[in-house]
Amino acid sequence: FLDAIRVRSANKPATVGFYEDRTKRLLKYNPLKSARLDAIDEALIERYVTSRRAVVGPASCNRELATLRRALRLAEDWKLIIKAPRIRLLNGERQRTFVLSHEEEAKYLAACPPLLRDVASVMLDTGLRIGELLNLRWEDIRFDPTGAAKFGSVRVTVGKSQNAQRTLSLTARASAVLFARRKKSKSPFVFPGRSPKVPILVTSLNHLH
Repeated sequence: FLDAIRVRSANKPATVGFYEDRTKRLLKYNPLKSARLDAIDEALIERYVTSRRAVVGPASCNRELATLRRALRLAEDWKLIIKAPRIRLLNGERQRTFVLSHEEEAKYLAACPPLLRDVASVMLDTGLRIGELLNLRWEDIRFDPTGAAKFGSVRVTVGKSQNAQRTLSLTARASAVLFARRKKSKSPFVFPGRSPKVPILVTSLNHLH
């Protein structure tokens, strides 16, 4: 299962890390760890939920259940089991919404080092996910006005799903940030890492943040 995740999400280290961590957590529950795949049923899963809910909230438990569900569905696809058991997520997750005000945005950008400020400015103005942004190449950027995109546009070719592939209009600020980077760039990537041949890692931006 983890080998498959590492291959299919090779360009998403955060996703790989998520599944590795949740799988380790699942395997700390001995009845699950020692069970044959075809013996993992709704009753065993419910015992796992009862055990975990004694120490963690619904959100943490649901992330583990989602990992188990994906693993068992792959086992079904690979004909290791006849049918994956039904796994129901828990209710009661707290929905946390934060709205960034213009004043807070200005304070944050003022405190950012230059690279993080460029990344944050483009993300804020386009709504790009971090993975989409870091996979951008200069061939995906157009600075010429096109239709309603009077400051240029950005084409997303790599995303979470096929629907993630789209073209977005740039704002004046995002266009200016990208244009300044383009004049100095020696890489095919808009935000290169230590080597110009690869994009910067999300973890590197996390450290800057």
